[in-house]
Amino acid sequence: MGATAFISSRLFRSSRTGSLAVSIATAGVAAGVFVMLLSVSIVLGFQGEIRDKMSSFSGHIQVLAHESLYSPFSRPISFSPEQERWMSSHPHVSAVRHFALKEGMLKTDDVFRGIQLKGVDGDSTLNLSQGPSLRISRSMARSLRVKQGDRVFAYFFDGSLKARRFTVVDVYETHLKEFDENVCFCPLSLVQQLNGWKGDEVGGVEVTLDSYDALDDVARSFRKRFNHETDASQRPFVSLSVRELYPQIFSWLQLLDGNVWAILILMTLVAVTTVVCGLLIIILEHTSLIGLLKAIGCSNAQVRSIFLRLSSLIVLRALLWGNALAALLIFVQRCTGVIRLDAEAYYLSEVPMYVSWPLFLLVNVSVFVITVLSLLVPSVVISHIRPAQSMRFE
Repeated sequence: MGATAFISSRLFRSSRTGSLAVSIATAGVAAGVFVMLLSVSIVLGFQGEIRDKMSSFSGHIQVLAHESLYSPFSRPISFSPEQERWMSSHPHVSAVRHFALKEGMLKTDDVFRGIQLKGVDGDSTLNLSQGPSLRISRSMARSLRVKQGDRVFAYFFDGSLKARRFTVVDVYETHLKEFDENVCFCPLSLVQQLNGWKGDEVGGVEVTLDSYDALDDVARSFRKRFNHETDASQRPFVSLSVRELYPQIFSWLQLLDGNVWAILILMTLVAVTTVVCGLLIIILEHTSLIGLLKAIGCSNAQVRSIFLRLSSLIVLRALLWGNALAALLIFVQRCTGVIRLDAEAYYLSEVPMYVSWPLFLLVNVSVFVITVLSLLVPSVVISHIRPAQSMRFE
């Protein structure tokens, strides 16, 4: 160990207790890193949870009839076996589900409510059984005053009045008004019958991917394949990603990125300010030591190196504290969900927290590098301290 490293380590050990400047600098950096890591974790959690909810109900990509874009009703389209195989075997595609839509109304003895009935083919995740089974949202169940196992009438208007009696087999809740206020699920065959479609005609397909990160590439491939094709009845296809289907939700998620950048910049400034002030106070506290080191032959660069090493050790200790506190809170929240949210405003009932080790490492490295570089300027003060005067400083 060199002389500068030895002196800085001794100063660091002696500064762990009793130095107000070191305590303030450590607390400032630790608090800044703590807030940064929580901000990144929460935004990642929000984006991940909302994206998962959207994709579980509408898929990552939809291929449907082009005419459906300009009609309030679902228009039929059919897919060839070759097209089905192409979608199922495409890289990153984990599931392909057919769907069809029908506008209607649910009615009990004294309450009625407009709905969009969504028929889907066999999917165990939706808890639908064969026959007139219905999956409704919790808000619908409350307004209609029905529960799981109850039977409810549905009415559909398409030139003539059609009535069906469904059994409520499941109740879901997403906290997304686009779904909870409108969408009910039932087997695909029932919607095909109500629409008077043939057995191979559907409203479209929902494609679920194994990773959201692959959405752009896969969506581009689907657009290239289907946006210039027609089915056997010369009805043109159109392919849309979930971001194109629900732009308002994803625009809101993008705004969160801007908020995180603002927090990261502010907390970095806080960390830099506290460390710079702390270093200046430490230099003033050790003026006589600086004079002594210069008197025995140490150069300005060597003395500056001692105090830069000392400050770096203080920053590293602060990073450890900030990471430890953030990790503890994230662990507690993920296990207990103790921090709650207003689901009506935020689409979630509790604060989601995700862990991204690469981003967490990037935050730590960035804070360390920026704060240490910022210390180069105040360390210049050391070169202006004269041994003859500093030896008599106290």
